[in-house]
Amino acid sequence: MNDKYILLLKRQLEEVEKIGTNESTVNERSYGVEAWKSATISILETIFGQKSKKIEEIEKIELKSRVSLNGPTIYYVQTVKERARAILNACITELEILGNPNQIYTGEKEGLNLNITQNQQNTQTVNLSIIIEELRKELNGNQLEEIQNILDSEETTEEKKKSIGSKLKDFGINTLSNIIAGIITNPSIYS
Repeated sequence: MNDKYILLLKRQLEEVEKIGTNESTVNERSYGVEAWKSATISILETIFGQKSKKIEEIEKIELKSRVSLNGPTIYYVQTVKERARAILNACITELEILGNPNQIYTGEKEGLNLNITQNQQNTQTVNLSIIIEELRKELNGNQLEEIQNILDSEETTEEKKKSIGSKLKDFGINTLSNIIAGIITNPSIYS
């Protein structure tokens, strides 16, 4: 897979040299910079994830110009190419030396996420911070600590489930009802 990523980046490196050579983009004064940036960002997201600093660096590339009183406007295409080559070469070197990136951002919200697969193969993501938030609202410090102790225990998942269920019942039906109602009515759970 690493070789394919490097090949993709080398192709984008070749595309850098085409910036400013297409007659229509020269006439539009875009010189093909924005099209190259879009394609490169898409590739970098695939390789390094959506939150990669490399993408931020590509986004910072800007075609600058200077109006000349003695002639036509001067566009700094070579500066764009130089910066683009430097970023892509750094990415290639990183992949060659370090290998595949370890962590790729998938676009899910930060925090704990729980994937629930139903029998019809519908996958839904629930942000656990909503559940934790409701627990914090309804339980006092000692109650939260009791739940945390159960979660941290050496019990099996099934035993933890029973222990937490029993503990929540001990806290009272009103507390349990409020927790469930808070989770179900939270609009964030459906986004």
